[in-house]
Parts: sequence; C-alpha cells; structure tokens
Amino acid sequence: MRISFIIPFINWTGGIRIVFEYAERLHQRGHEVSIYFPMFPYRFSDRLYTLHGLRRWVGDLVEAWS
Repeated sequence: MRISFIIPFINWTGGIRIVFEYAERLHQRGHEVSIYFPMFPYRFSDRLYTLHGLRRWVGDLVEAWS
C-alpha cells in the first residue's frame, strides 16, 4: 500500500516525531511510505532573513536528508 504523510515542517518533537515513527513501522511492514514537507517552513519563513535563521534552516535540511 502507498501511504503519504504531509507535515508542516521538520522537527523531532511531538506529533512530527510520531509521524516518523508510524512511517518507519509501516515501511518495516512492507508499505511504500512518503513524507512530504515544504522547502521553506511556512511558520518559520521569517527566520530565513537572519544569518542564524538561515543556518538553522540549512541544518534542518541536512538532518532531514541524513
């Protein structure tokens, strides 16, 4: 079965962590699982305008792809 999750941002807290846990368990059972998230998190888009915010955003991307 194909299963897709759409999340608003990447962060390892609360409900997002549960989504990743569900995705991992479903994948282990043989399902094809995809997780989609926006390139620029809508809640935190203002942080991209500072150097510190840009570093955090790049760090989030690296963490998501590793």
